[in-house]
Amino acid sequence: MRRALIGLLVVVLAGGGLFWGLTIPDRLAPDRIGSTASADVARGARIFWAGGCASCHATAGAKGDDRLRLGGGAPLVTPFGSFRA
Repeated sequence: MRRALIGLLVVVLAGGGLFWGLTIPDRLAPDRIGSTASADVARGARIFWAGGCASCHATAGAKGDDRLRLGGGAPLVTPFGSFRA
C-alpha cells in the first residue's frame, strides 16, 4: 500500500511538473512590445464602439457623438458602495 501511494505521488508530481512546463508563458522582449507612439486610433475606436464602452463611461444623457465625452456615467452599486465607471 505504501509503495502504491509513493508511486501515485511521483506520478502526480511528474504530471504537475509537465503541465507547468508546457503552460508557462513566454516573456516578450521589450523591443517586441512596441511603442505607444505608433497607436492605431481607428482600431481603438472600433474596439471602443464594439465593446460598448460608451454605455458605462459616457456622461449621463449623452447621445450620438456626445457619447465620446467620457465623464463617468452609470453607477455600479455594490455592497462596498457605489462606483462610477
